[in-house]
Amino acid sequence: GLARPSYATNLAEYYFASGTAASVDTDTATSASAFGFGPAGTNWAFSSSSSTALGRGDTTSASDTLAISEGSYFTFTLTPTALGSGNGINLADLSFKTISNTDGQSVSTDPFNVTFFVRSSLDGFAANIGSSFTQAYSQTTALNPVVRTLDLSAYQGIVSTTEFRIYVFDDTTEQHRTPRVDNVVLTGAIAPLAVPEPATWALFGGFGALLFALVRRRASR
Repeated sequence: GLARPSYATNLAEYYFASGTAASVDTDTATSASAFGFGPAGTNWAFSSSSSTALGRGDTTSASDTLAISEGSYFTFTLTPTALGSGNGINLADLSFKTISNTDGQSVSTDPFNVTFFVRSSLDGFAANIGSSFTQAYSQTTALNPVVRTLDLSAYQGIVSTTEFRIYVFDDTTEQHRTPRVDNVVLTGAIAPLAVPEPATWALFGGFGALLFALVRRRASR
């Protein structure tokens, strides 16, 4: 991908302090929504004790296909509010912690696995952004956070509201497993929209000259 802008700032920033869903970013050119859940997340919540967003009980889907069709995901949106004329959003990266634990309860299978993957509305949620992440639950470890970072530098010049979804599924229906995310941070920069390179302008000029010649030729008949 492209190099991460050295002037990138935090456009959305979720730490779930005391169980809050709000972004704590201070960027004034964009607005980040409250963190939320997909349709499958009716029994999902924010933990005030561990300051995480979590999926509870047996509500998590059992495969990536089901996670997509059933709506098993965490979600937030970024909306441009004051980009300025001729500007767009150049994304840099999305980082977050994935966590798997068993709520301190005994489970019938130990360990078992939970998988997280990310998609966005930039392509209609058609493909994963980067790789998926799989980690094991363990009833011997209360929380097992792993920092994940996805390169978003291919997404440049964004001028419309964009939704990001962190999908989650696991390989069991065990009640006491609890997949979580924490420290979700989206970075990027407001920058002038790209303009065609000189060679591209030259190509446009060539087409224009050809069209003008054809019009003159027809007019002279």
